[in-house]
Amino acid sequence: MRSLSIIFFPFLLSGCITINGPVKNGSGTDQPSATATSAVTTTETTTTIGNRHPDEIFIAVTNFYTTKGLTPIIQNKDVGIIATSGDNLDIAGEYLDCDSAGKGQNMQESYRIVTQVWSSGEGTNVSIQVNGIYQLVTPDGNDKVKPTACKSSGAFESALLQILTPS
Repeated sequence: MRSLSIIFFPFLLSGCITINGPVKNGSGTDQPSATATSAVTTTETTTTIGNRHPDEIFIAVTNFYTTKGLTPIIQNKDVGIIATSGDNLDIAGEYLDCDSAGKGQNMQESYRIVTQVWSSGEGTNVSIQVNGIYQLVTPDGNDKVKPTACKSSGAFESALLQILTPS
């Protein structure tokens, strides 16, 4: 009986022991993995444009995407959603603010832009959401830095609203 308890004792303890190492977040400092999980925050801009039909606004938003070199992945007029995403560094650099990203390293930025258009009774609501992430790209394919959220620089939102609400 004693020899059986000696054999099973390490297996019983294995469920109680957890080992968590540090997680790198790209800034060069190690943090415990318990605090490494954070919610991605997104900033959404919603504006009401009076005296314009949602179909007219939808067409104007689609044309704006085209003039900015963005190809809509989702374009549904019934729902009123136009969305795109990608990893073009020029576009991500223009519309995202990744202030803690290590410049000069092999950092990869990806973006996601979603615009929703719907009727508000007296006018049209336009909701714009721009966000993305950056992460380190290594030749061996090993993730050395956890992907980190980027916030919008505000350039896309202000340019689109300027087109939709001429003075």
